[in-house]
Amino acid sequence: IDFGLFNDRLSGSFDAYQSETRDLLLDQKLPELTGFGSVKTNVGNLQNRGFDLGLNSINVSSANFVWTSAFNITYRVNKITTLGNAPTETTDSEGNTVMREPDDLQNGWFIGENKDIIWDWELDGVYQLGEEAEAAQYGLFPGDFRFVDQDGDGDIDIDDKVFLGLTNNPWYITLRNDMEYKGFDLGVIFLARLGFKGGTSEPFNNSQQYIKNHNWYDIPYWTPLNGQNDFARINSINLGGGNAWLSKSYVRLQNISLGYSLPQNILEKVKANRVRLAVNIENVAVFTPWIKELGDPESDREMPRTYSFSLDVTF
Repeated sequence: IDFGLFNDRLSGSFDAYQSETRDLLLDQKLPELTGFGSVKTNVGNLQNRGFDLGLNSINVSSANFVWTSAFNITYRVNKITTLGNAPTETTDSEGNTVMREPDDLQNGWFIGENKDIIWDWELDGVYQLGEEAEAAQYGLFPGDFRFVDQDGDGDIDIDDKVFLGLTNNPWYITLRNDMEYKGFDLGVIFLARLGFKGGTSEPFNNSQQYIKNHNWYDIPYWTPLNGQNDFARINSINLGGGNAWLSKSYVRLQNISLGYSLPQNILEKVKANRVRLAVNIENVAVFTPWIKELGDPESDREMPRTYSFSLDVTF
């Protein structure tokens, strides 16, 4: 759908789609006894659906001041429809015996779920003083993360793993504003990736290379006098090598550019068609709940802020 409203002061387009990719080529993990980590395999079919919305607006238009905006939002999700395996007899959540295609637990691929689904143990804060008896049931202590015993059998195992979100963002948003006033021009760009998580073991505070050898990260840790719920004690116990899955959603002020173009009367004196001075700042700021010590939520490493200056002259 393409549209224009209010004499095209507001215009845009909307696209929606659903498609299915067959014989998807993915890296499939192999059992350790094979001596290989993974192999490229046509594992099945993947359904993709989503939409794209783009809006362009002329917010202000006068002799001295012009302000325009461009807004884009993309939503995309996928679903594994088959892994190419024959149905087997299994028991559903209500205890009924049904025939269905088995999931691939080793690779974390589940029929009817997103290929980027997170399947892991759920953490429910940190054991505090006074909860020694509860923690001891699982061989843990105050200051250790509380793993949720989903089936209540007193043991944290594969049956306690649940879906915790996605590792790839379904939402992608950009917003650009451009303004011009008496020779000055200003451009501001925001972008956002929303709805995804990243896994890290750093909140467990048991990585020996950071405890013994050097202190790269300034990450909080639990103590009896600082009984926080988001970070474990030093050398905490991590049952089964689980991860803390934290939101990596972010909004980034990607770019600010400010320029000035010489007026026509001065251009005639210097015999130039155009002269523009400009300053540009890239990666101005990022707003995210992700732990900043672990790097940028997009790249997982340091993202520098860069400044550049330019002089454009056209004769």
